[in-house]
Amino acid sequence: MARRRPISQSMSYFANQSEFDAYKKNSLNRLMNHLSNYYSVGNKVGQGGNGTVFDVRDKRNGVTLVAKLMPMTHKPIRSDQMQMDFDFTRRLAEAGVTVPIVYSISDSVEYAGYQYSEGYMVMARGDTVRNFDQTDILQVFIRFIKMTRMDIFCSDIKPSNTIRFRNEVYLIDFDHTFCNEGSLRVFLKRIIQLCQHYSKKTPTLLQLKDQIERNDFTSMYRQHGMTRDRKDVHMLVAMIQCVFFSHMLRNPTASKEYFKRAWG
Repeated sequence: MARRRPISQSMSYFANQSEFDAYKKNSLNRLMNHLSNYYSVGNKVGQGGNGTVFDVRDKRNGVTLVAKLMPMTHKPIRSDQMQMDFDFTRRLAEAGVTVPIVYSISDSVEYAGYQYSEGYMVMARGDTVRNFDQTDILQVFIRFIKMTRMDIFCSDIKPSNTIRFRNEVYLIDFDHTFCNEGSLRVFLKRIIQLCQHYSKKTPTLLQLKDQIERNDFTSMYRQHGMTRDRKDVHMLVAMIQCVFFSHMLRNPTASKEYFKRAWG
């Protein structure tokens, strides 16, 4: 493949705030223009807090994929943070936790002492998971465990962050806000916040929040047939992920039924 050109000739100097605001406002257009050099861009598939996803078709071979575009926003994002997002996703794709990644690129500029980044990632296209059967839940739990054993702790693990690809359910949508490498403290803090955030729609999450805040994992270990002799951080993180996911499915007993099988 020919060497791909940068997203833009990044500017290192802006005369004033208005000039910088105009550059930032044009971020999505720059990403779309760069993407369209290599892919035919189709419909918007979805939009989240840190990006917009479009259907795309590779101009070389006609393969249908999706592209997640992450334009500059009002919030500064350092280039290393965006690269961390890409790194998490690529490592997890190689491990079979998320779908295959085809290509990624990012760029950044500095203004008033802050760094602002933009970029996009092209990946395999899957389908929305509308209903989870027993096999689907087990596949999700296995992927949680794979991820934690890689020392990647992700707290944004709701059912909408999954996708069906080649008859299996994969995890998607990883970013530095919700992922960290090996910090149980950061993971628990994020999970507590998310339990509170989603508790209006899923009140049973408050039980998990209370359990974490009291640092009382004894009942959780007992419920899943584990003993406190196995104080393995990976197990604890994966267990909490499975319990959280089960509550989000309105099926709290699923974690008890499938966690031991998934842990192996």
